Amino acid sequence: MIWKASSVATTAHGPRRSAAMIAGVALLVAFTQATPLLAQPASVAALAEADRQLSDLIAQAEKSVVAITRQPTRFRNQPAPGVGARVFNEFRDPLAGAQTPLPAGAGVIIDPAGLVVTQYLVIGPGERHTVTTTEGRSFPAEVVAADPRSGLATLAVKQEGLPALPIGRAETLRKGSSVVCIGNPQAIVTDGQPTASYGRVTNLARKAGPMVNLNNTQDDTRGDFRTTLHHFGALIQTDAKLGWNAHGGAVINLDGELVGLATPVSVIAGHEQPAGYAIPFNEAFRRILETLKQGKEVEYGLLGVTFNARPAGARASGPPGIVVQHAYAAGPAGRAGLQGQDLITRIDGKPVPDADRLQLVVGSQPPGAKLEVEFLRGGERQRAQVVLGKFYAAGNKIVTTPAPRWRGLAVDYATAIPSETLATASRQGLIDPEGCVVVSDVQPESVSWKQGVRPGVFLSHVGGSRVSTPEEFWAAIKRLDADDLGKSVSLRFTQSLTPPDN
Repeated sequence: MIWKASSVATTAHGPRRSAAMIAGVALLVAFTQATPLLAQPASVAALAEADRQLSDLIAQAEKSVVAITRQPTRFRNQPAPGVGARVFNEFRDPLAGAQTPLPAGAGVIIDPAGLVVTQYLVIGPGERHTVTTTEGRSFPAEVVAADPRSGLATLAVKQEGLPALPIGRAETLRKGSSVVCIGNPQAIVTDGQPTASYGRVTNLARKAGPMVNLNNTQDDTRGDFRTTLHHFGALIQTDAKLGWNAHGGAVINLDGELVGLATPVSVIAGHEQPAGYAIPFNEAFRRILETLKQGKEVEYGLLGVTFNARPAGARASGPPGIVVQHAYAAGPAGRAGLQGQDLITRIDGKPVPDADRLQLVVGSQPPGAKLEVEFLRGGERQRAQVVLGKFYAAGNKIVTTPAPRWRGLAVDYATAIPSETLATASRQGLIDPEGCVVVSDVQPESVSWKQGVRPGVFLSHVGGSRVSTPEEFWAAIKRLDADDLGKSVSLRFTQSLTPPDN
C-alpha cells in the first residue's frame, strides 16, 4: 500500500502573522509593568490582540487533532519486565473486559485525503481502529505502517477534505521557543473539545529512561528497553502541561506547523512530573514519516563497531569520544579502515562525546548514507568515509508495502541481522568482506525454496556481478536478459547462518 499525499495549503498570513504577535507576549508584559499607568491601555490592547491570535491559532489547529480508538480482538494484561514497561503495557488495554473501549490515544491529520500520524503505542496489530474528529465524525481507519524504533505510526481513513496540519521543522526550535500542545482524546470523543496548553521548549535532547518499554515488546526479557532513538536523546521537553492521555497529540509552533508528537514518557519515575515530552519532526523523523506514509519498513544506519559504554555521569581523561572495542571486519567501519582502540571524536562533523550520541547520530541516518568519521589513532587525527550498513531493529513492525521478492526470495543488507548473530557471523568469517547481501526470507514452495535457498544465506553475485546492497541485487537482476530470467540465473551463495535442512 502506497499513500499518495496531496498538497497541504498554508496561508501567507494568519498563522505567520500570529507568530510575530504571540511571540511578543512576554515583552509586552514586561513593558506594561515598566510603563506609567497612562501608557498601559495601548500595551494592554496589544496583549489582548496577541491573546486573541493565540486562541485563533488553537481553534484552527485543534480541528486536525483526532481521537483513535482501538477495539482489540483480545486483551493483553501481561506486563513486560520493568516498572516503565508495566505502566505502558497496562495503559494499552485500560478497559480489559469492558463493553465500550475508550480512545487509546490521539493522532494528527497530516493530509487532507485522510492520513493520520500517531504514536506507535496507540495502534494495535490486527485490531480495528476508529478515528473520531472534533466535529464528532467517526471513520474506520487502517494502519498504513508502524515503526517501534521511531515510535511513530500512520493510519488512513477513506475521507477527503479533512483539515490537515503542515509538518514543520523541529530543528528550528530552541530552548525558550513557544509551542502549543493539543491532546486529550477522551474529550474529543465526549464533547469535541481537545485540551490545549501553551508553554516553552525547555530541552531538545531528553532521553527516555532505560526501563521504558516504548515499543511495548513483550518478548524481551533482558529488562533493558533501550530500543528506540528516544533512549539516546531525541525527545523535546516542554513546560506546557501534557497529561497522560495527551500522547499522540499535536505539538505545534506559532506558525501553526506540527513540530512534535506528544508522548507520555513524562509519567515514568525519574522524569520531571510537570514536564511534557514529544517526538520531534526534525530531518530524521521527517524521513521516517515519509517512509511510513508509503507503508514501507523504516531503515536505520549501522556503523558496525562495538564499544565499552561509560557509566552514566562518568568522565574520562583525554579528548571526548568513543573508544572502539571492535570493528567488524566485514562491517561498514571495518571496511573503511577503523580498528579497535581508535577514538571516534566526530561523525559527519557532529561531536560524539558518548555512546548515546554516537548511536543517535548514526541511527538517524538511513543505510547507504556516506558519513565522514573523525578518529584518533595513536594520538594522530585521521578521517574515514564510511558507507553505513543497516541496523536490525527489534520489535513488531507493521508494513503494508513489503520489500519486493524475486522467485520467492527477499534480500537485505548483510548487517540486517540481530547484533548477536552479526557478531558471530563476523567472527566466523561468514560475511564476504568484499560485499554481499543476506537472504532475509524465502516463500515456502517457491522456486528458490525448492532449490534449497533458505533465510540466512549470504549472496555475493548475481550473474557474475557482485551485489553488496539490495539495490545492487535488483539492478543486477534487471540487467539480465529476459531469456536468462526465463531459464536459470547464476547466483553465488557464500555461507549460511542456519544449518541446512535435515
